Amino acid sequence: MRYANAITHPTKLEALRLKLEVLRLKLEVLRLTVEVLKLKFEVLRLTVEVLRLTLEALWLTVEVLRLTAKVLRLTLEALRLTFEILKLTVEVLRLKLEALRLTFEVLRLTFEVLRLKLEAF
Repeated sequence: MRYANAITHPTKLEALRLKLEVLRLKLEVLRLTVEVLKLKFEVLRLTVEVLRLTLEALWLTVEVLRLTAKVLRLTLEALRLTFEILKLTVEVLRLKLEALRLTFEVLRLTFEVLRLKLEAF
């Protein structure tokens, strides 16, 4: 009944129209607020995904570092063994050189004996 009374009074009609416009604007604000909240939720979801991917990348980095350390340990062990082989090779060469020296000494003594035998003959 009170709205029917507004039809006969233009200022009351205008006030109702303004109230309706205010309600429409409030509804639009609510719609925009919901849209903003949706966007904030999407940003939050994407942030969580970025954090998950970052954590996964960090885990993979740790795994790569662990494997790199293992490779470095194996490389160091290979270098140590190579050095040991080189030391043994040098020792073998030294012994071969000593054997050659002794062989030449035996040959020299053999020739000396042969020379003495020839002189005695």
